[in-house]
Amino acid sequence: MSDDRKESVKPLSLHVTPKQDVPVFNLEILVSRCHETGTYRARPANYEFTSSVKSTPRDAIASLVTDVKKEIQTLLSRGETIPWLSPSVSQATGETRMLVPIHF
Repeated sequence: MSDDRKESVKPLSLHVTPKQDVPVFNLEILVSRCHETGTYRARPANYEFTSSVKSTPRDAIASLVTDVKKEIQTLLSRGETIPWLSPSVSQATGETRMLVPIHF
């Protein structure tokens, strides 16, 4: 690049938004496989909610997170508190415990 072109090129500036607080909640999920049907069940361990049963663990978790997130969003929009379970539900034999952050 010639010196003339270097002088005409201006550095790009990034548009940076001010820091905002984004609520994040940790949802504990217990995942298990039903050997009779070959499906997977995901249930919350620290929030009282129905479980999700799907053909893959990923689908079961995604469905549960989507549904719980909608419910929590409704509670927050009403100004209600989130009824977290403390202590969390115990992990049963054959279940895997996962921690999924939910951002709003």
